[in-house]
Amino acid sequence: MLTALSLSKGMVEGPPGERKLKQSPAELIKNPRRAGIHPEHYHLDRSVRRYEYPWMTLKGDNVITSVGCPMVCAFCKWRENIFGDLQPWIGREPEDVVAELAATDADVVHLVDANFAADLGRLERICDLLIERDVRHLYACEIRINALAKSAELVKKMERAGFFMFMVGIESNQPRLLKAMRKGYTVEMCRRAFRHLAQTSILTLGNFLIGNPAETAEDMLGIADYAARLGIDFISPNKIYAYADTDFERWVLAQPGMRVVGRRRYVVSDQYGVEDLRRFQARIQLRFLRKHPPWIPYRKALAHPMVEKLGRERIRRAMLRSLWNHLADAGFRRRAIRRFLKRFQRPKAGAAVM
Repeated sequence: MLTALSLSKGMVEGPPGERKLKQSPAELIKNPRRAGIHPEHYHLDRSVRRYEYPWMTLKGDNVITSVGCPMVCAFCKWRENIFGDLQPWIGREPEDVVAELAATDADVVHLVDANFAADLGRLERICDLLIERDVRHLYACEIRINALAKSAELVKKMERAGFFMFMVGIESNQPRLLKAMRKGYTVEMCRRAFRHLAQTSILTLGNFLIGNPAETAEDMLGIADYAARLGIDFISPNKIYAYADTDFERWVLAQPGMRVVGRRRYVVSDQYGVEDLRRFQARIQLRFLRKHPPWIPYRKALAHPMVEKLGRERIRRAMLRSLWNHLADAGFRRRAIRRFLKRFQRPKAGAAVM
């Protein structure tokens, strides 16, 4: 697995609050005790694990194949290392990645990279090797619109290789907000990406951000309609936040009536506070579920070619068993109902907006 990166020698100062990377290659810092072992050939000893990372009652595993992210999304810090330094994207060789994936006995593998598909040539080679060696797992990963919009054939190849679920940062359907967030893609690219995905049985979770400057109630509720039209299977509307001393925070605070509050630095306005945004989250989810009920992704999942290889009936039982385990847990039911109802409560008169 890849280790920590140090870019203290690889940065130059840019505009206030910004740092840019030099063009020279990044330096990979190794653990001194492992100095004689190249990180490409160092994998975790999974025999000593005490936790199986279950997913839908199936055995799971986490694998990292790269570090860093070449994107420059204004609200995100995934391109920084644990020391707050900017780091370039560095990926392991496809042969090494596939060797580790073939070694795990998990049914489901979560690729925990910040940007797994940053190098499309590497991605295609990984898929070719997985197909050639008939490595059988269901894979989930974070992936960007840019990669999905590039080629329908590559998306189909990922399905054949076993990619089962994509977590996609869509964030907004408004061009002005995508530009302010520096997402690096357009609404038309997003539509094209989901046209490619519609030709497969890959499940998708679309992440959206609400509470942006000048965003109206109908703008936020319209996320549900937009997601349903795209054919997204699950959505996650999240309150937007702004890290301290960033260009994004400065842009937010320059907008009329906007401010940043709390430990999590949520973006709120004079019109919508944190509790208001929580209610919008629930309303968006309900509106989406009316347009895209859960049995649609259930049937889609069972049609995935890798599910057939692993045993469709076994996967179906695991999905239903997972659902039952949640519903049978009285504590889960109480928490879910309490949180759900809280989002529809009106704030008390005179209560401070947090």
